[in-house]
Amino acid sequence: ASPNENCESTDGDNLVDTSSSSSCSSNGPTIRGLAAPAIIVPPGTKLNNDARFPIALLGDWNRVLQSPDITVIADAHDDDDVSSGLIYTEGPLVRNEVVYMSDTVRAVIYRVSSSSSDSEQKQKNDSIGDGEKYYKFEIWATHSGGIDEDDPSSSQPSQYQNLAEPGSNGMATDTLDPKFVVINQHGLHRLIRCRLDDHAPGAPLSECPDLEVIADSFPVSSASRVGNDDQSTATTNTKPLSSLVRLNSPNDVVVHPHDGSIWFTDPIYGLLEKDRFCDEFNCDTGESYLDGKSEIGWQGVYRIDRGEDGRKDDDGSDNGRHAIDLVTKYHRRPNGLALTPDAKRLWVADSTIGSPSWTAYNVTPYLDSTSTTRKASDFLNPALLGSTLGRTEDLPPFTGGEGLSDGFKFDEQGYLWTSIPNGFAVIDTVKREVICQILLGVNTSNLAFGTNGDVWLTGKAGIWKITRRIE
Repeated sequence: ASPNENCESTDGDNLVDTSSSSSCSSNGPTIRGLAAPAIIVPPGTKLNNDARFPIALLGDWNRVLQSPDITVIADAHDDDDVSSGLIYTEGPLVRNEVVYMSDTVRAVIYRVSSSSSDSEQKQKNDSIGDGEKYYKFEIWATHSGGIDEDDPSSSQPSQYQNLAEPGSNGMATDTLDPKFVVINQHGLHRLIRCRLDDHAPGAPLSECPDLEVIADSFPVSSASRVGNDDQSTATTNTKPLSSLVRLNSPNDVVVHPHDGSIWFTDPIYGLLEKDRFCDEFNCDTGESYLDGKSEIGWQGVYRIDRGEDGRKDDDGSDNGRHAIDLVTKYHRRPNGLALTPDAKRLWVADSTIGSPSWTAYNVTPYLDSTSTTRKASDFLNPALLGSTLGRTEDLPPFTGGEGLSDGFKFDEQGYLWTSIPNGFAVIDTVKREVICQILLGVNTSNLAFGTNGDVWLTGKAGIWKITRRIE
């Protein structure tokens, strides 16, 4: 049961309707939608009726984009059953010609795949067109955060029924075994991996083949829980340890291409409540209630060691768990993260409202448990970039509801492509230069690079695509 009749909550100035989520729907979501041609939206045109302003491209967009146009793959304003249920898409993952993305509120994983463009395919009801190219859009997994409210014997509904974002979030291909996908689950505060490609369409994610829980808690010493500022006291090698404490809500994730270690952020956005879908000054009180809901006491960035030594206790015995190392707890709202093309640096976005930033950490010190040089190596924010991200001078000041510095990726040239308030930006981290901004006028969350220059974009009530230049 929701806290109000319509299962609606406010996200800043924007109404977020959660009535289509698994938390509010007793009949379950429709798996496939009606046929609808994709729409090409040029700059100067509103992306949809709820957009705050027409699409605008700022800066040298021609340097990185093949075209300024936006392709709408799916939109909640469409009439078909699947698209109309879109609430907030996140965590896109490209695997060959298939793209997966989470809906954190609706608690489903969508799947978009290429289809043939012949006349027979155009008549099918589960595809959408993009010129001569068609896509099949479907709900691939339900209950993606691990909460099954349709099971009357489950104790989960009463415990989790008020969560605003009970679904999955970030996903990454497991480089140790590419048949597996690592998935962050808000609902059960954990990371899992399974063979997502082989999942039965429309089934609960709990039925994903070979599902394995990677992590759901962190060993915390009593010293670190009472505010000891030395974060090294919270590593798995420190004694004594008081207990395993539940993670907040694992958000974004990457798997290192060389050693298979898993790096993830653990903010508190998965603890948002339906009737208080706000953070910081978006809330009526001017404060955030979320910080007090964290059992672990901070919002961290972590590394999971998946080598043989990472599963051993001090006496050398296999404990059956992967060791989790706290990379940093010095971010207020850690969110997106990504490795540079050479995999030597990890960048982390901080989504503190009004203070977007990106911080770099050298990977090497975290491979050595005795290292004493575990600290940030680089930093970017609007002041260092000399740019206000997410708005033009003729737009009104931010209210706090326009979105955040959330998910991002690095391209082959080392340029950082990131979500920002109202859209996306491409940043040269070496020159500390904003190359361009792609302002859509809607809240955005993340992106993923596909084939042939495709860039898949996620955010509020939609899935979109742009095309980048390939050198």
